[in-house]
Amino acid sequence: MQNKTKIILSVIVGIVVICAVIITTILLTNKSQAKSDGYITIIVVDEEGKEIVNKKVGFHKGDTFVSVLEKNLNITFESYPGLGRFIVSIEGKAQSGNYFWTYTRNDEQTTTGVDLQEFEDGDVFRFSLISWEENES
Repeated sequence: MQNKTKIILSVIVGIVVICAVIITTILLTNKSQAKSDGYITIIVVDEEGKEIVNKKVGFHKGDTFVSVLEKNLNITFESYPGLGRFIVSIEGKAQSGNYFWTYTRNDEQTTTGVDLQEFEDGDVFRFSLISWEENES
């Protein structure tokens, strides 16, 4: 009888965990999708501070930030399980050595990765290739 109870309890716990993972994934995906059609401005600055991209791009309801970037930039990502995607290069400018890609939304440092980035009509995103030394100062 005790074994049967343990098995039933284990199955119930397993189902709850699976449901929690599915619900979390759905909620996070929906959160990062555009709620309506609109435009954002994308600015890309290289390691010398030179603006190499400055364009207003359109998006549609349901688009993700990553899909908008992929449609409008020559951009590559590297994925890390549990952490999401990290930008490796934009417009042929790859991070290397002390240089890495960072970005702001409406002049505010972002707190999420590109996979979870929310956006709406009128936002301005600035991607900058900066060195660790610049970031520390």
